[in-house]
Amino acid sequence: MDGLKELETARLLIRQFHKTDVEGFISFMTNPLITNNLAFDDAVKTKEGALVLLNQTIESYTSDHPMLAFAIINKVTGSLLGACGTGFLKQGVAEVFYAFFPCNWGNGFATEVLTKMKDYLVQIHAVKEIHAFIAQQNIASIKVVEKVGFTNMGLTTKENFPDKVYDFVLTV
Repeated sequence: MDGLKELETARLLIRQFHKTDVEGFISFMTNPLITNNLAFDDAVKTKEGALVLLNQTIESYTSDHPMLAFAIINKVTGSLLGACGTGFLKQGVAEVFYAFFPCNWGNGFATEVLTKMKDYLVQIHAVKEIHAFIAQQNIASIKVVEKVGFTNMGLTTKENFPDKVYDFVLTV
């Protein structure tokens, strides 16, 4: 998603974060129902930390090493529903993440976003393998990756997760 400005699905816009996202982003990053399932350091799970992270992310978009984190926007309402992103583990291998405000859980948004990210990574970056690291208690996310075709490769240790997480892999 290097240089990515935005992607679109039927209901969603996946775009770079903007300064106008500050309130929604702080609310997102300080909600333990969301962040307990994500690999974030405790320092960014505060109002101050979230603000620093948002500013770093926005500034990185114009740098040589952009953060590959994006806002998920409802195309009808324009509201921030969550965030997603990717990173490259090595040549041809990426990892993905996605998370939504709890009020948006169970609406199929995660499947929509993950499918679009997968297609983008395969078509634009020629990725052959995609990992999704998922907290053991995150049953809903496990169902999403399985629905998209990922296979559980077992538990692994992953930075900034307090416990071992499942490593789901999609080989394309």
